[in-house]
Amino acid sequence: MSKRFSTFFAAALLNHYEKKEKKTKKTSAAICLVLTFLVVSGSTRASFILDGDEQLTIDPPHANSGRLYDTSQVFIVSGGRAKKIRSYNDSTVNMSGGLAKRFRSYDNSTMNIAGGRVNRFRSHDNSTMNMSGGSIYGNLHSYDNSTMNISGGQVKKLRSYDNSTMNIAGGLVKRFRSYDNSTTDIFGGQVNRFFSHDNSTTDIFGGQVEKLRFYDYSSVDISGGDIGYDGLYAYNHSSVSISDGNLGSLTACDRSSVSISGGIISGLDVRNHSSISISGGIISGLDVRNHSSVTFYGSNFAIDGTPVGLDEITSILGGYYAHDPFRILTGTLANGDIINTQFQIGNDAKIVLIPEPATLLLLGFGAVMLRRKRS
Repeated sequence: MSKRFSTFFAAALLNHYEKKEKKTKKTSAAICLVLTFLVVSGSTRASFILDGDEQLTIDPPHANSGRLYDTSQVFIVSGGRAKKIRSYNDSTVNMSGGLAKRFRSYDNSTMNIAGGRVNRFRSHDNSTMNMSGGSIYGNLHSYDNSTMNISGGQVKKLRSYDNSTMNIAGGLVKRFRSYDNSTTDIFGGQVNRFFSHDNSTTDIFGGQVEKLRFYDYSSVDISGGDIGYDGLYAYNHSSVSISDGNLGSLTACDRSSVSISGGIISGLDVRNHSSISISGGIISGLDVRNHSSVTFYGSNFAIDGTPVGLDEITSILGGYYAHDPFRILTGTLANGDIINTQFQIGNDAKIVLIPEPATLLLLGFGAVMLRRKRS
């Protein structure tokens, strides 16, 4: 409420009571109190528009709303309050404390959060957010090729759309969904729940993710980090590549594909026409079902102690995988890792063993010698 309106309203009250001839000392005092309240309350909610290289510091007791243009800057410090702020062009908002209720960034603008709390934040049009501290209590949404760099602090709900980029090196993200060809790189920090959709791409180099889900042709490349007990699920033609890291479990469904060349996987479940190739890594347990296939590349393969070469292993009973007896696959994978994995197969699924070239040559040489002896 502006001072001009406050003064006009107070004057109208005075005129009203003069016409009614009820102007007493008590009434005058009440009107003066109303006038004082309106003027003071109007002055504590200032609006601003910054352009050029103008700067503004938001500190107590003001609750400001405004817009930034050009290369202007706003500083929100401890105790400061911002109701609604929109930044455009190459403007910058620097937040080290206080509270920002609603914030939107456009046009290559930048938001730096080192402290304080933001209730809702939306980023558009190639804008950038750098977060090293503080918290985003509500929704954090990224659109239109914008970028978010999180190295600290806490985010409750994070969503990325429209080719946006997320870089997470620290802090805590409780819930995260990625859509529309967005890209996510996780170097550190913790993500409690992460869901990827619509051809989005994820690279995990480190950090901790408790729960991972991939849908709709999305992909993930894991070269480090820890995936929690809830593990990784790949659905709907998603693709997974693992070269290192520690996974509580991995489940491939709905024609998804997985390539494993390293890392530790506590449990591997392959379903619904999915396929997995394994040339390295430590696999503790394996279930294969519903027309799926798992291919191992290595040497010295054996099933329950019986050596096998190039072979295709199927279900013994031909029914549900859990009714098939447990068997043990041993050998050496192509990268030198030792495999000693208990497995079950069912529902027209299969395990394919492909010895490395040197082993194939030895097997071929042995077969030739056997034929010569028989002849």
